[in-house]
Parts: sequence; C-alpha cells; structure tokens
Amino acid sequence: MAPHVFVEPVCLQSIAKIRDAYLQSASAADGLRSRLAKYHARVDDAFLGWADAWLAPDFRAWTIEDLIGAVAAPMLLIQGRDDEYGTLAQLDRIETRATGPVSRLVLDACGHAPTATVKRRCSTPLPPLRRRFSRASRDRPSRAGPQRRPCLAP
Repeated sequence: MAPHVFVEPVCLQSIAKIRDAYLQSASAADGLRSRLAKYHARVDDAFLGWADAWLAPDFRAWTIEDLIGAVAAPMLLIQGRDDEYGTLAQLDRIETRATGPVSRLVLDACGHAPTATVKRRCSTPLPPLRRRFSRASRDRPSRAGPQRRPCLAP
C-alpha cells in the first residue's frame, strides 16, 4: 500500500508540510496531534520520530531498490494517483526489479491512504489476485530450506 523504495522530493516536501501542521496544531482538540493520540500512547515520539527520520539530510540517499529482487512472493502494489508522499515511479521501480508476480492498482481521486479513502476499490481486486497468486505459488518450484527468498514486507 503506497510503497516507498527510495526518497522523492515530493515526499520530503509533504512530510515537512505535515510536520509543520502537526506542531502548529499541537494544542488544538481537533489538530493532527490529538487525532493521532488515540492510536499512539507516545504520539510525539511516533509522529516526530517518523517525520524527523525522513527529513534528516542523510536519509535523502535511502533506498531499498537493490533488495526488491530478493522478494519472490507475489506483490499487489496499490497507490493513489494523487498520493502526496510519492509518485508512481515507486511502483515502476518495484515492478522493474521484482522477481515474482506483480500486479498494480492505481486509484484515481485517491491520495496516500487508499484504504481510508476508497476502501471498496482496494478490496474488490483481492479475491481474483489471491487466486492468481496462489496458482503462481503452486507452479513455482519449491524454495524450501536455505534457498528460500526472504519476504521484505513489514
């Protein structure tokens, strides 16, 4: 879901903008900090830890593109066309390097959180893809033991 395998300028710009909004509305009852607090016991650590890591100058060179080829598991890449944190170049790079089957679902009128904004359009393709990926897994030679490729998904 909206995967990142390298840092893009649009991502850094959007994170800087949301970080500023977070800090400016920190004491507001309807601000981002208050809305996130129901999901995180230490909301400042969670949010600022994420934002500050991405905005650190050394992080601009971060990439995991060279690891993608190790993922043999089927991938469904879902991204909103209007994602404010990344472009479709993320999906392009994954598709180019993937060794297993890849499907992509690009959703119009959708930003960074497809399941929040267009939940039905995200879940509709899952049953057919699940069947397709199950067939691909059955047809692929077994990779039991130490030759098994790791799945890098969180």
